[in-house]
Amino acid sequence: MPVQSIMSIAMKVLGIYAFINSIPLFGSLFSALAMYRQGGVFFENNLYLIGGAISFLLMFGAGCVLVIFSDSLAKRVCGPGEFSSERFNISDLQSVAFSVTGLLIAILAIPDILLVFSNLYAKNRAAQEGVELVWKIEDEYVFAFSTAVQFILGIILFFGGKGLSNLLQRTRGMRPD
Repeated sequence: MPVQSIMSIAMKVLGIYAFINSIPLFGSLFSALAMYRQGGVFFENNLYLIGGAISFLLMFGAGCVLVIFSDSLAKRVCGPGEFSSERFNISDLQSVAFSVTGLLIAILAIPDILLVFSNLYAKNRAAQEGVELVWKIEDEYVFAFSTAVQFILGIILFFGGKGLSNLLQRTRGMRPD
C-alpha cells in the first residue's frame, strides 16, 4: 500500500475523530441556546451562543474537510512522486505519523482558540464595567500563548513530517532511504 494511501486513510480517521469531538460542542450549543432564551450573562451581543456555534462549526468543518479532501491533502503533504513506490520504509511511515499527529494537535487547538478570544472579550468588558474578576486577565494571556504554540506546533508537524522523520533517523544514526 502506498504511503499516500496510508496518509489519506489516517486523515479520514482523524476527520471522524473531529466529528466525534464536535458532538459535545453541539450539546453545548443547545445549552447556550437554552441560556440565551433565559437571558443569561453576556447575551447583549449573543457572545456565548455565537461562541458555541463557531466552536461546533469549526470542529465539524475540520472533520468534513479531512474526510472529503483527504486524498488531495495526502497528495499535497506527501509531495509529487515523493512516495510513489508501493513499498515504503520506516522513514515514510514516520513522516505520515508526524503529519497526522500535527494535524490532530492543530485541530484540538481550534476550540481553545475560540475560547481564548471569547474569554478575553468577556474579561475586558467586565473590567470596563468595574466588575471585580476572580481570575486576572494576564492568566488568559498565558493560556492564549500556550494555545497559539500548540496550534503552530501542530501546523509545523503537519507540513514538516518528512523533515522531522529524516532528522530523527539521523539522530539515531540511520540514513534515510
